[in-house]
Amino acid sequence: MSNISFGSVMATTTVLCSLATRMLERSFFQKVGITWAIVISVYAIIYIFPFYVSECVISPKLWLPALGPYGPIIRYFFPFGAERLSVAEDEALKHMMLKNPYNYPKPVRAKLWIVRILGEGVLLAEEQEHIHQRKAMPPGFPIQSIHALMPIFWEKSLLLASCWREEMRADGVSTKSFEVLEWLNRTTLDIIDAPLCEAYRLCFSFDIVSRILIGLQAFSPIFSYLPSRVNRDLMQSRSIVLSKATEIISEKQEEAVNNTGSKDILAIIARDNKRLKEAGEVGLSFETMRDQVMTFLGAGHDTTATGVAWTLHLLSKHPAVQSRLREEIKDHLPFLLDKNVRFDPGLIAAADADQLPYLDNVCREALRFIPPIPMTVRRHIEGDCHLMILKLTTASMILLANRVLFECFHPFPLDFQVSTCVVT
Repeated sequence: MSNISFGSVMATTTVLCSLATRMLERSFFQKVGITWAIVISVYAIIYIFPFYVSECVISPKLWLPALGPYGPIIRYFFPFGAERLSVAEDEALKHMMLKNPYNYPKPVRAKLWIVRILGEGVLLAEEQEHIHQRKAMPPGFPIQSIHALMPIFWEKSLLLASCWREEMRADGVSTKSFEVLEWLNRTTLDIIDAPLCEAYRLCFSFDIVSRILIGLQAFSPIFSYLPSRVNRDLMQSRSIVLSKATEIISEKQEEAVNNTGSKDILAIIARDNKRLKEAGEVGLSFETMRDQVMTFLGAGHDTTATGVAWTLHLLSKHPAVQSRLREEIKDHLPFLLDKNVRFDPGLIAAADADQLPYLDNVCREALRFIPPIPMTVRRHIEGDCHLMILKLTTASMILLANRVLFECFHPFPLDFQVSTCVVT
């Protein structure tokens, strides 16, 4: 029954209607309209309802309690018979993510939508291209490069807090509600670049109609070509992002040729790529490096803003954790609490987050408790027999819910307990 798709049901119904109208000499359109209405209703009642509306439906926040009665692998259905499989079983995860990751690629329809903005970088590349990009990327991420970015993070964070204080002062209030995620997205985009700010705002800011259209694009790419506002915004944004990414890579490659590059991530990748090509090895093409920039900018800013927003929310719900964290900051970085010197460039450059182990624990526990990327989707390809006991088809979508995975292997999965997070 799970393999009976909505499309096959409607196609069969249409063929039977065509044969019936010829035999009965009735109007085809009248007959097919009535029959479709009946078939869709019956299909929804006997197929969609028990698999989608009933108590067997498992949403992300209910998955963990469901693991007890149903086990770590749960099968459920979306409307029109779209099959989903939630996997949280240890051996299955090892097989899918470590031993045979390329037997479980990302769904093509989802990839075609997101590649327009993020490019086909390391996040979306598959098989040999993914292996090649993974090997080329590590030189760009030494700890020194990450530390070199810290001053601008401190500076923009302090500026954000200053903006909030100014708004409260202007309104003459001591407490005020803010749309934190919106502000944090503006902050992370401000760190990136001003023109890109508007481009990504258009990409990730959808009204209800736009959300519906994006959902339809996951079922059929034809909806990507409709003359709608969301499609126009996406194309405009893609043009801006491509232009800026091209400009960045051109600049970094020129610096690499002249040996004048800085120590930022992209400059290091460009220099290492130049070294590989000089040694006769296969480096990254200009287009691939441009796609990496698109991935860093697009995926990086949104996940960072979401993670920080949830962390602030959790701190507001746990005042004891908030107080202890504030005391640690006061002990090791007291200038941050002094309004007269907190913007001093020298102090900001010298600020070392490694002196704040409790802050590290808070961030780790917040990422575990509410991960910014709640889930990822894979599809099963024919020929991998490890999960064949589940009778998967090539159309089967496998859902890996990050929060469920983190909760399965934690002693207190539903509690925000910073002290239980072990730093390794």
